[in-house]
Amino acid sequence: MNDGVGTILVVDDHREAAEALAALVHALGYRAVVVYSGAQALEYVRTSPVSLMLLDLQMPGMSGFDVLLALRADDRLSGIPVIACSAAPAAQVSDRAKRLGARNFVAKEDAFEQLGPAMAKLVA
Repeated sequence: MNDGVGTILVVDDHREAAEALAALVHALGYRAVVVYSGAQALEYVRTSPVSLMLLDLQMPGMSGFDVLLALRADDRLSGIPVIACSAAPAAQVSDRAKRLGARNFVAKEDAFEQLGPAMAKLVA
């Protein structure tokens, strides 16, 4: 476990996907906390520090795009690194996510191959 690293917040409305991502984060040696909505993610980061957020973009209610907008609009939260995740084709969502402040994009189907290297670049 990377004891010097804080919490990796996994945000996904699909419980199975969220738990799989959290298990992958844990297998990579990091601590994971899971929330199931954009609103829960914002509530969590307003009260607890996180080192990185893995953010599903396609969620009902408050989408991952909405979360990115809210993070970037709040000076206290704007520095949280975000890796956007989606089952939608990358061409449809990755550019928009990066324009809104996501540091990287990982397709859910490729998460097991892509997530480790993407996290290593953002979490010291």
